[in-house]
Amino acid sequence: MKAWSRAEDQEHWHEIVRRRLDEPASADEDVVEELAQHAAAAFDAARDAGSTPAEAEAAAVAMIEDWCRQPSVRRRRLHRLAPPPPPARGGLVAWRADLRHAGRLLVRQPGAAAVAVLTIALAVGATTTLASVAYGVLSRPLPWPDADRIVRVLETREGSTRPLRFLTNVAYETWRDGASTRDGASTLDALAAYSAGTVTVDLGEGAERLASAGLTASAFDVLRPVPVLGRAFRPEDEDSQTVALISYGLWQRRFGGEPSVVGSAITVDGERRTIVGVMPDRFDFPEVETAIWTPFRVTALQPSADGVHSSVQLFSGIGRLRAGVTAVQAASEATTLARNGPKVGLVGVAVFGSEGPTVISVTPIGEAMTAEVRPALLVLLAGVGLLFATAIGGIAITQVARAVGRRREMAIRAAMGAGSGQIMRQLLLEHLAAGLAGGALGLGLAVVLHRALPRLLPADFPRLTDIVVDWRIGLVAAALAVAAGLLTALYPMAQARRLDLSSALTEDGRAPTGAGWRTATARLRASMIVAQVAVTVVLLAGAGLLARSFIALMHVERGYDPVNVLTARLALPEALPAAAQQALLDQVMTRLSAHPDVVRAGYGGFAPFMAGGGMLALTLPPEVTGATENRAAEAALGVVSAGYIESLGMRVREGRSFTAGDGEGTQPVLIINREFARRYLVREPVGTQINMAFGQRAAWTIVGVVDDLMPAVPGEIAQPQILMLASQVGASVPMHDAKVIIRTRRTPSALTPVLRAIVHDVAPDVPVDAVMTMEDRVSASLARPRLYALLLGGFATFSLLVAAVGLFGVLAQGVAQRRRELGIRVALGASPARLLRLVVGQGIGLAAAGIAIGCAAAWLGARSVASLLYGIPARDPWTLAGVGAIVLAVAVLASVVPARHAARVDPLLALKS
Repeated sequence: MKAWSRAEDQEHWHEIVRRRLDEPASADEDVVEELAQHAAAAFDAARDAGSTPAEAEAAAVAMIEDWCRQPSVRRRRLHRLAPPPPPARGGLVAWRADLRHAGRLLVRQPGAAAVAVLTIALAVGATTTLASVAYGVLSRPLPWPDADRIVRVLETREGSTRPLRFLTNVAYETWRDGASTRDGASTLDALAAYSAGTVTVDLGEGAERLASAGLTASAFDVLRPVPVLGRAFRPEDEDSQTVALISYGLWQRRFGGEPSVVGSAITVDGERRTIVGVMPDRFDFPEVETAIWTPFRVTALQPSADGVHSSVQLFSGIGRLRAGVTAVQAASEATTLARNGPKVGLVGVAVFGSEGPTVISVTPIGEAMTAEVRPALLVLLAGVGLLFATAIGGIAITQVARAVGRRREMAIRAAMGAGSGQIMRQLLLEHLAAGLAGGALGLGLAVVLHRALPRLLPADFPRLTDIVVDWRIGLVAAALAVAAGLLTALYPMAQARRLDLSSALTEDGRAPTGAGWRTATARLRASMIVAQVAVTVVLLAGAGLLARSFIALMHVERGYDPVNVLTARLALPEALPAAAQQALLDQVMTRLSAHPDVVRAGYGGFAPFMAGGGMLALTLPPEVTGATENRAAEAALGVVSAGYIESLGMRVREGRSFTAGDGEGTQPVLIINREFARRYLVREPVGTQINMAFGQRAAWTIVGVVDDLMPAVPGEIAQPQILMLASQVGASVPMHDAKVIIRTRRTPSALTPVLRAIVHDVAPDVPVDAVMTMEDRVSASLARPRLYALLLGGFATFSLLVAAVGLFGVLAQGVAQRRRELGIRVALGASPARLLRLVVGQGIGLAAAGIAIGCAAAWLGARSVASLLYGIPARDPWTLAGVGAIVLAVAVLASVVPARHAARVDPLLALKS
């Protein structure tokens, strides 16, 4: 007797069963299938118990022959079949056999199995990927000892609407010195200051621009990193300013990882410094790109007669809390000391935009680093959770339909001796197998997506290097896969538990005439469809709001024309006198303007999306402001060259722009923006004189008004701005970090080599960096809102597809089960159009109920996305109306095919079936 392998036993047992039946040609395939499955299971059990293949096959064949001698098999009424019980199996053997059986069932139905596995894979992959991003960004511990005690310290004023960005030396010194006199009762172990920027570094192979940061020596008491080589900064380094630290990446890239780098000299912004240490890998403070650190010195407070300090230094602050101290306690201590300390007068108004009392903000460093992306990540996590629920709901709807069709199969198994526990276990394993297969594929998809994250996420996304796929993410994928299997198995297992053998074996799978949606199963599937549509509406509403917000950001009035504009930054030596800096820049502009592809070229201390510029505090007289006394004013200061306004495409609304006649020996002139005129001036701006002390100049005349430039952060209020000519400011404002603006006649990027060549000819040691078209800068500024809209839009699209398929399946099965009823309706005179309306109406009814529930949920949850929107309200009725129309249209399309099948029912065939 041949020993059949387990891979080929399926057809082998089918053939044996057919040969043993009296009428093989007319054998009931359900009977053949079920008997073959049990024979294969008996064979496997005997082999597991130690029987030889021949012995196991002989035992299984004997069981088949005994079954086939039963009269009930010949009459194909298996509810009367009482076969001998199969060999006892328990424990791991039974589970293995059931698992093999579950695998065979999946193989026999490859279409349904593939749909379920792929749906779970997409849901698990998307959920796992976003979970890895959320955990890495929001929850993964920072790579510093006791990082939960490290805080960000920033300063503001009551009534200020500006985002927190700075800490002043006044508040810093007051807190540090005041706390030191309290006998160790301070809330901090250490307080430090830092300032991020870029520096020009000469490593012996030419100058290059690198991201840098200045750190006080106390920063190493706060962060507590351990250098790979050398040492950290000491307090005396802040005074000498002759040392530097380099990053691990720079050490490997430019010094080949040589230990001898400690003690070697480099040139930083024209000054020679000695490398005293190499920081550890992934010491990403304050930015990932930071490659070099220099000592930072906080300007000491100087006594003043009136208690007001005008020489204010701005930087960022960090601290380490004492054990057991909260951030709220530290903020309270710092605020109290700052309010009782020295004042900064008008400088505070210029910096913070308010004259209110000082407020010190103390925030855990992790929260501060991720504050900008936290709301969006939470929204996306909720969205991907709804996506997972939709996917599982779609599979569950399919399983509810299959459970009805498999009632007879379950009855056959029960009639052949399988207990309810064995049947429920078999069903659980079937669904777990699909869930685990989908989970494995989903985890693989998450790994692939993780590798693509650096290209998918914006470059400024915080903690990007902390996003990894590790064992925690593997556990999440496994948990989701198991959850998918368990949730989709619930209804089939419940049906098997309540199985009625007599009715199950005699039913033909069709609903009773007139049953419609009144059966419990039909109502359950309808409820699931409604819930699925509601979830889809919520996702579509969120995606629609984000998409409309992104479109609004794309078309917002920016105050300049970004088309055909090339931007770059020239880092001039700080030791170079201001007059020499301007002469060098003017020479570069002259040569650029002579190029045939250049329309206009200019430079300035600021540019959109490029750090630079400063704040200016001034006093305006009553005749200018209309107030009863002098009024303090503050404005963003932009020192620019002639041609800058035209190069950037700023629009002059009143008066004129700067001209060639405005120069060092002429009347000093200003150009203001519309916000400055609106906020401070009551009379015609053009011709108004403002007194400001710049160099030897005092009275400055306003000659023009330009549009407001859109703030870099959407939603912020445009600030008052004053533009001044670099040639008239002179040495008052050095131009060592100049932004070059070039308006071109053709593709701006084509002018990049021209710019580099001209700068190299004029000043070979000046690096040209941050070269980018203005359109690319605008696009980069929209990277996050674009990403959020695309992700939530993808979730919503997937959910809509699953809901449409589910609705189609519900209606199609309803039509199949109600063929007799539909045939009777046709026989009684119902027209095809009426049957078409009947089925489509059912689809529209289910969709309408889901749309109503989804719109209500979206309206109630609108606040969750409010912080991510620009230019549209969170509760936008037009968005909800559009979403409802889309879902309704998709529901109609999903209903058309089942409705056409219903309209084509042949009453004679339907009544005979």
